[in-house]
Amino acid sequence: MRLGIKLIYAHAVLIVVHGVVSFYRDTIPTSTTVYAQHGAAAMDVTIGKIAVLYAVITLVLVATNILVGVFYSRGYTWARITAAVLAILGAMNNLLLGLLTLIGVFELFAALSRASDSADPGYIEAYRYATIFVVASAVLYLVGLLLCIIIAVYMFKPQAAAFTTNWGMWRAYQKNPSMYVQIPPAHF
Repeated sequence: MRLGIKLIYAHAVLIVVHGVVSFYRDTIPTSTTVYAQHGAAAMDVTIGKIAVLYAVITLVLVATNILVGVFYSRGYTWARITAAVLAILGAMNNLLLGLLTLIGVFELFAALSRASDSADPGYIEAYRYATIFVVASAVLYLVGLLLCIIIAVYMFKPQAAAFTTNWGMWRAYQKNPSMYVQIPPAHF
């Protein structure tokens, strides 16, 4: 059904949004620390490396989702099974990273409460922004977890199996229509 395709593409969009949020989540504290220790040139190199890493990972994940979505929309059963397996793996990944991110949220709140009296204002401001992105990341992990569970459950439903079966029969008919021509019964 078309719902499965929309869910797969929604997951691809979520990956892009989460990649951007994760990039900012990881670069704000890093840039503050690197700038304080080594200067602006080292900060630019560090942020550049992180940006390339996030861009490559996001591109691979989005390309995989789009590829599976395209083949599922054409009715390939292997794409439905692959989508279900990737959704299950994605759900486990989102669950684990979501829990770790929640631990990070509590640690950041504790660090902000301890540092609010003694640290310089720039340091505290950077960690406030990082906290916003960490909370946003935790919310995106939760949304990703729910979306992956929905995709996995949907791919095992009879409607999804019927969708790929019907498209498979249509492809077989397109390849050899004479196989499906009905021969009228003989009249004796």
